[in-house]
Amino acid sequence: MDEPTSALDPVGRREVLDLILQLKQTATVFMSTHILSDVERVCDMVGIIDRGKLVTVSSVEALRREYARSAFEMEFIEDPAGFVEMLRKVPWLAGPETVLVGGQPVVRVRAVDVPRARRELPGLIAQSGLTLTRYEMTLPDLEDIFMEIVGRRGGP
Repeated sequence: MDEPTSALDPVGRREVLDLILQLKQTATVFMSTHILSDVERVCDMVGIIDRGKLVTVSSVEALRREYARSAFEMEFIEDPAGFVEMLRKVPWLAGPETVLVGGQPVVRVRAVDVPRARRELPGLIAQSGLTLTRYEMTLPDLEDIFMEIVGRRGGP
C-alpha cells in the first residue's frame, strides 16, 4: 500500500487503519507512508529509507529502546525562564529549552544521567519556587527516531 491514508478525513483514516489491522492477521502488509503515527499504530516492523537507501529495519519497540533519550517535560504556572537558565548549569542534564505545546510553555530537558535526574530533578523544581502543573518523563516517538537516524547520516 502506498500512502493508504493520504488525503482522508479522520473517519476515513481510522477505517483504513482498522482494515489494515484486520488484514495483517492473515497476510503480510507492506505500507509506504510519511505519516509515522499511522506506522506506530499498525506496523510490527519498520524500514527507514533515506535518500533511496534502506538504513534500518526493526520493530517500533526495538527502535524506541535503541534510541531512547530520556527527556523530562515540565509545565509551570509562572514564567520558567530563570529555571531553564539554572538547568543549563546542571552537568547531568543537557539541552534545557522552553517550547510551546498547545500554546503553553513547556520546559524540556534531556537527562545525561537518568537515575540521577530521577532522584534530583524534583528537588531542583521544588527549590525553584515555581508552581508545577505537569512533570513527565518522555520517550521518543517514531518521528523523533526517524529524524535522529536521517539527521546523523548527514545532509543531502
